[in-house]
Amino acid sequence: MEKILESVVTFLIGSVAGVMLKNWFDYKLMVYEELWKKRFDAYRQVFQISSALPLYPEPARLNHEDMKTVSEELRDWYFEGGGLLLSSVTRDIYFEVQESIQIVLKNSAPEKFVSDTDYTAVRKNFSRLRTEFSNDLMSRRRVKMLSPLSRSSGN
Repeated sequence: MEKILESVVTFLIGSVAGVMLKNWFDYKLMVYEELWKKRFDAYRQVFQISSALPLYPEPARLNHEDMKTVSEELRDWYFEGGGLLLSSVTRDIYFEVQESIQIVLKNSAPEKFVSDTDYTAVRKNFSRLRTEFSNDLMSRRRVKMLSPLSRSSGN
């Protein structure tokens, strides 16, 4: 009788622990899915803002006011909620983008075009930011699905 009672108690404890663990994983998955959806929508907005500084085609000539507008659009995006969604690494790179724009604004005359060197520096920081966005979203990682057929086919 004692063994049966011990088995029942062990079963119940294991069942409760299993249910609790499953619920915890389900909750984490739900939070992650919601965060991913919100990040995707928010990060798309920054992609649009960064389109002012493309690598291709040949860059348009931007002036002081254009760069100020880009910085202001980023600031508005950040404080309207986008900043809450950034991972720590991505947030650091976001601020590097803003800092590089501020350097350009301090070093360029309002009536002049932004130099090629300054344009390239800001564009490269935007590129790093977009890369980190894709890391946050895991959008450039290949998921390898291994099945017995794919392993045995020799391909």
